[in-house]
Amino acid sequence: MKKLLLTILAAVSVSLGFAQIPNADFESWSVVNGISRPDGWGVIDTPTIVDTIITCKADTPGFSGHTYMKLTTVSAMGGTIVVPGIAVSGGIDFVTRAPKYGFPMSSRPDFFIGAYQYMFFGSDRGQMYAVLTKWNATSSRRDTVATAQSNLPGMEMSWRRFSLPFTYTSTETPDTGLIFLAASGFTPVVNSYLWVDSLGFADSATAINNVSQGSKQFEMFPNPATSTVTFSSLNTFNNDYQLEITSFDGRSMIKDMVKTDNQTINHTVNIANFAPGVYLVRITSGAGTYTEKLIKN
Repeated sequence: MKKLLLTILAAVSVSLGFAQIPNADFESWSVVNGISRPDGWGVIDTPTIVDTIITCKADTPGFSGHTYMKLTTVSAMGGTIVVPGIAVSGGIDFVTRAPKYGFPMSSRPDFFIGAYQYMFFGSDRGQMYAVLTKWNATSSRRDTVATAQSNLPGMEMSWRRFSLPFTYTSTETPDTGLIFLAASGFTPVVNSYLWVDSLGFADSATAINNVSQGSKQFEMFPNPATSTVTFSSLNTFNNDYQLEITSFDGRSMIKDMVKTDNQTINHTVNIANFAPGVYLVRITSGAGTYTEKLIKN
C-alpha cells in the first residue's frame, strides 16, 4: 500500500485545465482505438494480439445524471493474466500502472466525496485515493500537501455516498490533485468491481457519510458458518434495523426486523438449511446500510 502511494506521488506533475476533478460525473466518453474511455481519465484498456482488455465501461443509470464509471478486474491474454480495473484522473502508464499527471488545484478541501458500489471476491480489496501536492522549486520535486484514502471495507450493492477526510501534512495550498480508483488491491481477483460517480471535494459543512477502514456498524460471526450466525451491533441506534440475507441469484433467504431499544444487541439466525455457498447480508438502520458477504459451509 505504501509503495503504491509513493508511486502515485512521484508520478504527479502539473497539467493545464480547470481547477476541478476532470469529468467527475463521468458523463463524457470518447472512443480511442475502438475502446470507449472516460474523458480526462487514464485507464489500462488496450487491444492486444490475443484479445482486447476492457476493465472500464460506461453504464446507466448513474447515481446522478445519466452514466457512471464501472471498473472490473478481468482475465486477459487467454486467461494467463489478471488485469485490475484501475482509473486515474489524467493519464496512466499501461506497463507500470502509475499515474502520468494530475489536474490543477488551488484550494484545501476537507473531504474527497462521491458515490460508489463495490463487490470483491476472495481476499481482494478495492482502493480509493486522493492526493494533493505542490511543486517545490527549491528541491525541484513535488511535496505532498494532503492525502485521503480508503481500502474499501465491505460490499455495497446499491449506491452509497462517501466522504474521505484529507490528512494535511503541510500548510501550503496545493497546486495539483490526483484521484486513483481501483477495483482490486495487490492480489487482484477476477470479477471484483468498483462503480463510481459524482466525485468532488467538500468542506466540513457539506461532507457526508464516511467510508473508511473499520467503519462497520455491525459484526457478524462466525463467518464462514455451518448452522447459526450472530449479528452484533457495535453502536446503539434510535430505531430498529432490518436484516436480510439473500443468495447471489437474488433470492431472499431471511428477512427479520430487529428491535434494539437503544442498546447493543446480538441477533442470531439459523442458516443450517442453506445450501453451501456465498450469500449477501444487508443490514439497514437509521445510521445507514452495512453489507457483507456470508459463506455457508
